[in-house]
Amino acid sequence: MPDTIFDQERKSYRNRDKLTIEHVRSLEKQIQNLLKDKAILQDQLNILKKDRSVDNVNKIICPRCMGNGYRMIWKDAEQKEKIAIDCTYCKNQGEVEITPETVNNQDIVTDTE
Repeated sequence: MPDTIFDQERKSYRNRDKLTIEHVRSLEKQIQNLLKDKAILQDQLNILKKDRSVDNVNKIICPRCMGNGYRMIWKDAEQKEKIAIDCTYCKNQGEVEITPETVNNQDIVTDTE
């Protein structure tokens, strides 16, 4: 006996439901993998933040260039024009490591190097 239109529709719905269930399962697996990846990336980010905060504890902003990496000095004796020069104290980094020399150095805020 041939299938009626109702039987054909019923089979069609079953196939759609089957595809939908398989699709949902596939999406759930993808979501689980993405959540695992997110957790791994979050751990790596936390490690990087921790490392960065440790580095920052051992450094201060350069007191000579105020963190710019360069200083402005007078071009000539008339003091009419300033020019930018590299900061040799911090080697153009804008920060220096905290050492006994930097802590005990009394002339770090002067313009002379």
